[in-house]
This record gives sequence, C-alpha cells and structure tokens, in this order.
Amino acid sequence: MSERKGKKLAGGQEQSKQKLEGDDYIRLLRKLIIYTKLANYEDIKNRLMTILNSDDKKRVFEATDGNNSTREIESITGVSKDTISNWWDEWEKEGIAEESKEVRGRRCKIVSLCDFGIEVIAGKRQRSKRRKTNQPGQE
Repeated sequence: MSERKGKKLAGGQEQSKQKLEGDDYIRLLRKLIIYTKLANYEDIKNRLMTILNSDDKKRVFEATDGNNSTREIESITGVSKDTISNWWDEWEKEGIAEESKEVRGRRCKIVSLCDFGIEVIAGKRQRSKRRKTNQPGQE
C-alpha cells in the first residue's frame, strides 16, 4: 500500500510524498517503457531495419527467444548455426539482444519486431543450387 503524506509549500499548495513499494515500481517502470517506446518509435524501428536488413536476419532474430539454441534456429530458418552465432554476437554489441536469463550461452532479443510493425516472412533460407562446372581437362 502507498503511504501519502501532504506537505505544505509556499502559497498554501500541497506536495504529496509517496512511499513506493514493489508493485508501484513495476507500474512506474512499465509506464516509463511505454513512454520511451512511443517517443523513440521511429528511431528504434529504423535502427532495427538497418541491422536486420534481410529476411533471414529477421527470422533468426524473432526465433532468438533465450531458449532456442543455434541448432534449433538453424532447423527453423535454414540459416547455419555459425552464422546465427555471429549474428548473436553482433546483435549483442548493437544492444538489440542480450544474454539469455534461462540458458547460458544463448541470446534473447530485447523487442519483438511485430511491436514495431516489421513484417517477418515465414519460411527457410533459399539456398542457391550451384552448378558444377567442368575443370579443364574434365568432361
């Protein structure tokens, strides 16, 4: 419960003093997050679009939930686990992913792309099929 005490200021105005408790802090932090997101919406969206500049990166980012391993994300997206690991390191440096609180060594995205109206096209990476070319002297 919040405890309110009034304090007289010059001119007879009252200033209320609140004692914040756990739930109060959570509500306050949620409001702060909302206001920050609203104030910076376009900047955040543009930054995400710059960093996640391919459908593969967007799919991998969305699968980066703190629980999925690089192998699991590889099977979902078709992107190699080595590439995923490199992207995770890059995203952590960029501040859009962080170390997972659930599983050590994994990463977790800090926001969902749908929160910023960024479409993620489902599916797996389309690997190009390379044609074998004959080497000189081979037929």
